[in-house]
Amino acid sequence: MANGPPLIPTPGSPSRVVYVPRYFRQADSPVLHHTPNPVQEDVKPKVYNPNDYLRGRLEAVKIIHPRGNSAYGEIVREGKGVIVKYGHLFVDETVLVRMDLFDQRVKGIKKTARDPQASLNKLVPIGNFISDEISADYRERIMEEGVSPSKLAFYAIFPEDGTPTLFQVNRYFEPGSMGSYVFLRAGEEGSIDLTLVDKDRQTPIDLDGTSIIDLLPLPWKFSRVVLTDTVEGEKVALEKIAETSTIPIRMKSFRHRKLKT
Repeated sequence: MANGPPLIPTPGSPSRVVYVPRYFRQADSPVLHHTPNPVQEDVKPKVYNPNDYLRGRLEAVKIIHPRGNSAYGEIVREGKGVIVKYGHLFVDETVLVRMDLFDQRVKGIKKTARDPQASLNKLVPIGNFISDEISADYRERIMEEGVSPSKLAFYAIFPEDGTPTLFQVNRYFEPGSMGSYVFLRAGEEGSIDLTLVDKDRQTPIDLDGTSIIDLLPLPWKFSRVVLTDTVEGEKVALEKIAETSTIPIRMKSFRHRKLKT
């Protein structure tokens, strides 16, 4: 055994103990300092947010209970409670929701058969309303599995003239944070012009040989959105999205329901 003071581990600690000489000690510091072992197989990494697995996913959600300009609902495939922006317009319906990055503390939600603890105070994830229509081509997959953000892109026809800003897009649709989006505009002689739009600029790009998906931001952080001003542009958007094995989801404006109520 090496000379010097004995090393005394703390009971129950998997750490190794390091002796600190007196001339390195501070007045209020303990004699023994603990540093973690390089490998501790029995120590699991800390989970900062238990809802992180939903980040950016598309889920089918049954809207149950209105809450101001949003609503409380449950993910169909697992019964987990979520808050859906503009979900109050679709109570008792099943809608498509893109899960956002934030949580909201919920109080006083009435109990349901799936979630008997829903009346308790708790944090639930927030989602963005995408559509109240689920395509028959993907309905079974969405209802049973949901869609991961890497396999997902949204598209729609924008109802106003001109190339919309990010703020103008959010007046009609609620895809969540975009960062940037692709706009397909009708050009001369039936051509389609492509523009990449972000917060500060609009960048024209040659459509031929361009992968729209590669132009869009990281799907775990931002929604991947393609907008157009014509039916022909919508067809091009569908083709460009589908050629990368990405599932195209048509966004529907929440305003169509809001204007009727």
